[in-house]
Amino acid sequence: MASRLVVFNVAKDAIKFFKLHKHGVHAVGKIAEVRKTPKDLDGVTLYYPVIEYYYNNQIFHFAPIDEGTRGKPQLGGQVKIIHDQINPERAILNSNQAKFFICFKSFFALALLSGLVGGFFLVI
Repeated sequence: MASRLVVFNVAKDAIKFFKLHKHGVHAVGKIAEVRKTPKDLDGVTLYYPVIEYYYNNQIFHFAPIDEGTRGKPQLGGQVKIIHDQINPERAILNSNQAKFFICFKSFFALALLSGLVGGFFLVI
């Protein structure tokens, strides 16, 4: 049951990304804040940007959880984003790293789903 939930969530993220990429508003945001994780066992700290952008004279923020980096992002730095026109608080980074991560997650979901389906027929 848990694996079905994982597949569903990964598929939902992939669909959200592809819909936003195709139909969303392409814009430029800026890094308004940088959050960091405590050092892990290898002594590595990851930094996560908080992105600020404007749409229809309103300000929005989002923190892409899949975009941690070892190097500290520059405050005020510009980043490409895509946001939903109807629900502008729904946004993603428009970066190669984001595209790769979503493709990887989609591939993982398909592989997991194939295993579930194959396992189902194996049991029968």
